Amino acid sequence: MSMEPTITEELVWKAVRHLAAQGLTPTNGSVRALLADWTCTKGGSFSTIAPIIRAWKARRLVSTMTADGDRLPKHMQERGRELLADLWNAARTSAAATLTDQRNELHQQETDSLSLDAHIDRVVGELNAKLEAAEKRSAAAEKRIDALFHSVHALENLMNRAENSSPASALASPCDSLGRKSVRSDLSNGSPH
Repeated sequence: MSMEPTITEELVWKAVRHLAAQGLTPTNGSVRALLADWTCTKGGSFSTIAPIIRAWKARRLVSTMTADGDRLPKHMQERGRELLADLWNAARTSAAATLTDQRNELHQQETDSLSLDAHIDRVVGELNAKLEAAEKRSAAAEKRIDALFHSVHALENLMNRAENSSPASALASPCDSLGRKSVRSDLSNGSPH
């Protein structure tokens, strides 16, 4: 099996330029025929050739339009320059106004942000002061609870010692260990005092 040369875009461009240099308008068929002669192949596919011919025609159209622009009458060229100058000035004025508006908006946002930051700092300071006061009250309450707990514990110890030291007096007492009146059973007959 023999390898046929590949028809590249570069080769197609070369054929298009060659035909145009001879004063011929390149077409799919004329380019394919030239490529077939050069490469001893079928000349490539139209899907390879057609996009390049379209690109060549577009370039030629642009260059023709540019060349025709030089032929405009002098008064139209001057009017075109005036219009371009007016458009340029309007664009600059609009850009300057937009820039000023954006700067003013940014400045306002910065001012609002600083104001919000100051407000947040003030609120945080107030909350920190309240938290500190609450922590102090909590610490004082804990101290009072500890003191009460120790007092209760000390009283219970005293009462236990008192009850242990005279059992007879504890039975005769009409009050319980906390000083409340209680109903005690008589040991001999089980009736209340």
